[in-house]
Amino acid sequence: MNLNTISFEKKKFQRYNFKKYLGRKDSLIWKNCSNLEIIINSKINKLILINCDSIKIIIGNTISGLELEKSKNIKIYSIKNKNFNFLCSFKSDIILYIHNIDDLKKIILKSEKSKIKYKFL
Repeated sequence: MNLNTISFEKKKFQRYNFKKYLGRKDSLIWKNCSNLEIIINSKINKLILINCDSIKIIIGNTISGLELEKSKNIKIYSIKNKNFNFLCSFKSDIILYIHNIDDLKKIILKSEKSKIKYKFL
């Protein structure tokens, strides 16, 4: 287990606000979770969701990006003037809320059997 990785399993109906407590080397993994709100204001390494449902993510900068696997009803909001660089999705259903088309162009998307919708804030 990496000391900079925090894992959560089977969490439901909770709100997590990490404010600026996380650092560049930190990664978060969520498995089999549902009905969560996750807020991250600091620059982190990566955020991973596996088999999750009904998750709202408000995220600032990432180094490696976001990875989603077999997750549905995922809403990702980018913080204004902040970007995540990479979104990798496998069999997931995602709505990506961004501020403008230039923010979308900065994101590298890798999608396999996923539905990704874009909405502008």
